[in-house]
Amino acid sequence: MVLGLFAGIMVTLFSFHESLEMTIYDEKVMLKLRDDETILKKEDISLVFIDGKQIVLLGNDDRELFRYKQELNRNTVGAAFLKHNYVWSDTAPFIEDYKKWVLDCPELSPAANALLKARKVAIEDGNDEEVFQLAKELWKLRVSVKEKNKSQYYR
Repeated sequence: MVLGLFAGIMVTLFSFHESLEMTIYDEKVMLKLRDDETILKKEDISLVFIDGKQIVLLGNDDRELFRYKQELNRNTVGAAFLKHNYVWSDTAPFIEDYKKWVLDCPELSPAANALLKARKVAIEDGNDEEVFQLAKELWKLRVSVKEKNKSQYYR
């Protein structure tokens, strides 16, 4: 019984560690995932929305600044961002602009293709932390990326 209790506590702690923690202020948003913390200034965020189960924050150039799965109700998340005067959308813009990534896609730079290739391996291995870190590198290259059924889509 004690072993079962201990295992339950460990699973709970692990799931909290793997969950996205969002703190929304009038002037910034803090997003903490595992030991990785991202702070985005409000002035750099043009739009916030949910795509599937993922929270997405877009920059002023309409490129993704952040995307990750979250567990809260869409309305709860929207109300929190609206309370702090962020621009919220109930629908995902640019949904039609995403294209399926294929190896060595000619539209993308060699660096972006290399990151997407590494990300594909991480997705197949179920390494969520690596998938996220590679997405962050793609955002720096101004490439928005998401996955569906282990396939990657970019814009």
